[in-house]
Amino acid sequence: MTQSTDLPITPLEFDELTPESQDLLRPRYERLGYLGDVFAILGNNDGALRSFVGFADSSAAPVDQNVREIVALAVAAATNAEPELFQHEHRALRLSFTREEIAAVESLDPHHPDLPAGAAAVQVVSAAAARGEWEQARESLARLSAEAGADQAAGVLLQIGYYIMATSIGHVLGLAAPVKSIFTDSPDE
Repeated sequence: MTQSTDLPITPLEFDELTPESQDLLRPRYERLGYLGDVFAILGNNDGALRSFVGFADSSAAPVDQNVREIVALAVAAATNAEPELFQHEHRALRLSFTREEIAAVESLDPHHPDLPAGAAAVQVVSAAAARGEWEQARESLARLSAEAGADQAAGVLLQIGYYIMATSIGHVLGLAAPVKSIFTDSPDE
């Protein structure tokens, strides 16, 4: 949970959520070992929480999990959102990304030699959208659609929207990272 004590909305613990929200979030909660701060805050409005999770899950469905991690890392890096960035560094490691590949995605350099194959277009559209660089985002999305297909491009676009929402919520609330970066001296795995 966040280290901030002056949150404008009190975060809920997992057992304070409605039974429906507990059922919905249980797989994430058990996988991570904690209830994410965004979910804990949104738990104060059960309908909004379940809609947010539903949007996250349905928009993720058509997109490969490695592509989702590239979106998450690029959006978090572009918006300096450490809570999301650090959590997704750990998730990317669990998905078999190397530290070098993670650093390459976070560099936001589409020509980085360690960037995973096929990641450049996803990285560019994600970072450009997160920074409000609409023309570059539109051009990159068109390239992605031509390379990967319209269904994949639409899924990436929705994932970008989801992660922009999550990082914005974190910034507004001033949330602290629940885990350390994998690039610190003593990473939490």
